Amino acid sequence: MEIHTSLRGRAWSIEVTPFSFREYLHLKDIDVDDKNIIYGSKKALVKKYFSEYIKWGGFPEVSLLKSDFSPPFLPNFP
Repeated sequence: MEIHTSLRGRAWSIEVTPFSFREYLHLKDIDVDDKNIIYGSKKALVKKYFSEYIKWGGFPEVSLLKSDFSPPFLPNFP
């Protein structure tokens, strides 16, 4: 951001927080109020989604992608 833009009060800061796992499951169309999701037929699916959630952090933009995506910024970290 350029300094003259921020000094005029025209800069907006938007804080985006990651989804909770409950919100992530809701995004993936899993009924989180169902008591049998841990022990029922969706157990494997919930485990898969948990693995994805841990891997990508639950950030909204990455969570909404439909493909097996590898963000370009991850390999750049030492």
